[in-house]
Amino acid sequence: MAIAVNISKKDFKKEKVIVPNLINLSLERAKKVMNNAGFKLGDVYYEESHRVINTVLRQKPEVGEKVNLDKTIDVTICRKSYLDWLPAIFHEQKFNGKNFLKDYLWIFQHLLSGVQEKLDNIHTYFHPYYAPSVFLPWLASWMAMVLDENWTEEKKRKLIKNAVEIYKWRGTLRGLKLYLKIITGVEPEIIEHHFPFKDFEIGVGSLVGMDSIIEEKVDLAHCFTVKVPLPVKKVDDYTIKKIHEIIRTEKPAHTKYFLIFAVSEEEKKEKVKEMVIGENEI
Repeated sequence: MAIAVNISKKDFKKEKVIVPNLINLSLERAKKVMNNAGFKLGDVYYEESHRVINTVLRQKPEVGEKVNLDKTIDVTICRKSYLDWLPAIFHEQKFNGKNFLKDYLWIFQHLLSGVQEKLDNIHTYFHPYYAPSVFLPWLASWMAMVLDENWTEEKKRKLIKNAVEIYKWRGTLRGLKLYLKIITGVEPEIIEHHFPFKDFEIGVGSLVGMDSIIEEKVDLAHCFTVKVPLPVKKVDDYTIKKIHEIIRTEKPAHTKYFLIFAVSEEEKKEKVKEMVIGENEI
């Protein structure tokens, strides 16, 4: 017999959880560990040490303690005082080992910690996988790329990461396949010198809409077919338009193409109704 248990958010926060070990981790890494364990970062204190900058020196609650999930974790990290940038005369300490100016400057270091953190991690702003999501359009503009607002963040990051490769192979089968794979999430098949329909010839068994279409003569030497292994019913109209837009932009200007989607199992089961001129169709 199944029993439904309703656990409220308040009760969940009262659950006792073991505090993870943050000592010797970078502040950025410590935040991720806390987040994975369900904790939030509390107050951050600065202290001079020979350790690497931003390394966690102490934490409260301590490692191994069992506390509620709603409790924050305070950490003390290694930082160099602004005093190090001032002349030696300001480094003089009183008889008790204290330096008023040094303690006073810690206040400004806390106030400016956000700016300092951005400067310490400025290199991540230029990496497509680590840059903040709001920074992605600007990063893409460096490579003359315009990101679609409807794309997922993952898709945007992949496109920026492969931008150089796409430009390198632009106008080729390899470049077009790479671009479409990022946008659709599947590997497309591109057949060169191919068109799915033959020329319409009356009296030779051509079926309009099935194996023939009426249009100007197609030169197979400058034609290709793109097959996307997704049922068309599972692809929204916007994505289909975007695929067409990408193909037109990336293909050589003088070529023609035809886009085909996979046939679903339901469509395979449906009987194909042939058009016979003068009998069941007009």
